[in-house]
Amino acid sequence: MSNSKKKKSNFTKHIQNLNRAEFETEREEKKALHFINEGNIEAASRIYRELIKRKTKSHKVYANLAVINRKRDKSQSIELLREAVKIKPDYYLGYYNLGNILLEEERLDESINFFNKAININPKHLESLINLGNAYLLKDRDSDAINYFQKVLEINPNYVDAYINIGNVYKEQGCLNEAISSYKKVIEINPDRVDAYVNISLTELLKGNYIDGWKNYELRSHSKRPILPHLMPRIQKCSHLKKTKNKKL
Repeated sequence: MSNSKKKKSNFTKHIQNLNRAEFETEREEKKALHFINEGNIEAASRIYRELIKRKTKSHKVYANLAVINRKRDKSQSIELLREAVKIKPDYYLGYYNLGNILLEEERLDESINFFNKAININPKHLESLINLGNAYLLKDRDSDAINYFQKVLEINPNYVDAYINIGNVYKEQGCLNEAISSYKKVIEINPDRVDAYVNISLTELLKGNYIDGWKNYELRSHSKRPILPHLMPRIQKCSHLKKTKNKKL
């Protein structure tokens, strides 16, 4: 056999081996997802770890293992997600999940950095936008937080959690009328949101409007959603937060 034919034959075998490896990886990934859907996290973890030992180039393997094990070992999940975005640099969900874990750890600057990377890839990813706003809230940058909550509403005007968050910021600032307006918007969209009724009630009570305050508190019973505990906001003079200009992402 000539050298050219040998090279061609070797190349063909190499491609066949790659295809076989990819097929086997996909099959194992599907099996792991099946275990996850059944609630068998241990079995899924074993499959993902074995694939990683084989030096898989599937970013989803690293990302899925990071997500299902984040409660056990956040540090390891961070490293797995870093590897996922290293394999696939445009994997915005990887950056989003990194942002979430770092937000939980209150590593705010790092969290903000990863949310911004997710948004740069997918500017309409609502969860990254709203959690970026939440990160700015924890840094006491209320105007920046509201800016990102409003970006969410520009994309999806019915995203009620953004209205809740905006109302909470206004309430904390002492802008009580603005807060009530935001909570009422939630009820217009989804009358079953108990937290909106409770927040309106608390805000009316803070205004000294006890009749409307207790009336709205009673309306909570019309919803099937569970009532969550709410902290009483600090009272401050309303600073009338200025709307920030939309920043290029």
